[in-house]
Amino acid sequence: MVLAASAAIADAKLIVMQPTVASGNDIAIIWIHGMSCDNAAYQSLAKEVQTQGAAKGQRIWIGLPDFIFDAPEPILIDHYVSDAITELRKEGFTGDNLVMAGHSLGGVMA
Repeated sequence: MVLAASAAIADAKLIVMQPTVASGNDIAIIWIHGMSCDNAAYQSLAKEVQTQGAAKGQRIWIGLPDFIFDAPEPILIDHYVSDAITELRKEGFTGDNLVMAGHSLGGVMA
């Protein structure tokens, strides 16, 4: 069981979206998807958030974790959030303004 869960975590794909502008105040959003939702389905909405933020002088970085079995849950959420922050920093996020967002069950877990 543990091996199967470890393999499923390894298969999950985090989506990192870099800001659409080169300058501004850095903000990172870790966006938790809803139950049985694909994290990629949130990309168009996240892109619009980046566009609106850019118009207000914000460089918005977004991490969209992908949970095993498409189920955000409390036992591993810290792992997924920490991984998202680590990857955002690897991509260039240097700020300390981090926001959690979520949809449906993802909002409850956030």
